[in-house]
Amino acid sequence: MRYLDSEFVGLLPAGRVGVVVELCCGTGEAYALVADRADYALGVDVSVQMLMRAQHRHPRLRVLQADATRLPLQDGIADMVLIHGGIHHVPDRLGLFREVSRILKRNGRFYFHEPVDDFWLWRLIRKLVYRVSPALDHTTEAPLRKASTFGNLTAAGLRPVAWKTRGLIGFCLFMNSDILIVNRAFRFVPGIRLITRAACRLDDWLSRFRGLESAGLIALGAAEKM
Repeated sequence: MRYLDSEFVGLLPAGRVGVVVELCCGTGEAYALVADRADYALGVDVSVQMLMRAQHRHPRLRVLQADATRLPLQDGIADMVLIHGGIHHVPDRLGLFREVSRILKRNGRFYFHEPVDDFWLWRLIRKLVYRVSPALDHTTEAPLRKASTFGNLTAAGLRPVAWKTRGLIGFCLFMNSDILIVNRAFRFVPGIRLITRAACRLDDWLSRFRGLESAGLIALGAAEKM
């Protein structure tokens, strides 16, 4: 996760980031990456329990319970909007992106970190995982696809400016320990930290091959309000 977070932070501007709104904030994972650079930050989620955890974890983060597709916020209030693993739980992607565009200032940017399944192998594996894992429900989530995501962003008045995918074999093996019980056993393997770091380096190397540049399991993207 530290590796993916560092890649995500690499998309963000240097220096102060102004007013930040994190949608589908959960415990404030995205806010944590810019907490020391934000002038003001608001976390929005439908879950009161998640908001309580976010505020306990980040006392400077203001929180608001709301539907991300119908935000009770004024137009043009945010310099930056962040979503860290929430888009794939929202069926109305266009509605979500329209709200992102509405609350952003002109030339403000939207940054996201989401599962993606443009690569055929990941679509196949996910079908198998959905069958064996009681923690997943295919009716409540859908990974992103680049073409449809770009189409919805553009229709909402957001110009895509970045899209890169990360995580291949190593990510598939070692992540999702909260979903796949077998993955939880890896923490007891001697030297697992070194093995995981080596897997990240292997994923980086593999992603440079033709045909694998956009085959990652996680999409890190950005769009600018037009």
